[in-house]
Amino acid sequence: MDPLNGKRCEQRFLMRQLEGIRRRNRLLKGIALSCLTLIGASLLMGQTPQPKMTVEAQEFILRGKNGKALLRLGLSADGMPGLTMWDKTGNARAVLAVASQDMPMLSLMDRDGRVRAGFAILTDGSSALTLSDSVGKGGAELTVNADGAPSLTFKDKNDTTRAVLTLNAAGAILRLCDSNGTVRSSLGVAPNGSSGLALSDGNGTPGATLALETDGSAALRLSDPNGKVRVGLGVPTNGQAGLVVFDAMGKPTWSTP
Repeated sequence: MDPLNGKRCEQRFLMRQLEGIRRRNRLLKGIALSCLTLIGASLLMGQTPQPKMTVEAQEFILRGKNGKALLRLGLSADGMPGLTMWDKTGNARAVLAVASQDMPMLSLMDRDGRVRAGFAILTDGSSALTLSDSVGKGGAELTVNADGAPSLTFKDKNDTTRAVLTLNAAGAILRLCDSNGTVRSSLGVAPNGSSGLALSDGNGTPGATLALETDGSAALRLSDPNGKVRVGLGVPTNGQAGLVVFDAMGKPTWSTP
């Protein structure tokens, strides 16, 4: 065998082996580059903030382990939103809703389902807080008008108004009522500082009024059942008291000094 031909065959064999190795290396590099590209894209996708999820429904009910409803968020029959919460025995205890005429209100119930406290923004712009007894009557009601004038009302077990305290443009006034709701006595302080006390009969007709001005002068008037002043007693700032008696027509019949 010719030595030169043997070397040439060996060289050609080695060249073919090297070319195969180069092709395999290029393939492995391509696979590695593709893997790196996929890994980088996955990392970038993982870093991208996910969009916020929005749940849309007409009713949402939260149930306890026993399957009983504990909370309901949904729409009323007239399409207004409301939130109702029940206790573990199934009694409604709290309701937050927007009632008809877009009036928001909050009602709190006792374990028997009776409304004991309620808060609402009324259609005239005033706000009201109501507290009731165990049968849903009586209690107290605090209201604040749209112009900021507050009023506090107390009611008995028959749901009859017995006392009202108001603060408005006329001043601070306290009215006390009988079991029929008739105002029997009123005490007030006017914006100018003068004060007054009025006592009325069962029909609400003033029978006696006492007024005290800021300058110290005082006046007492006694009236008949028709509301006609029959006796007037006054003490002016000079200290000289005067007494006048009137007839049924309101004409003075006697006076002193």
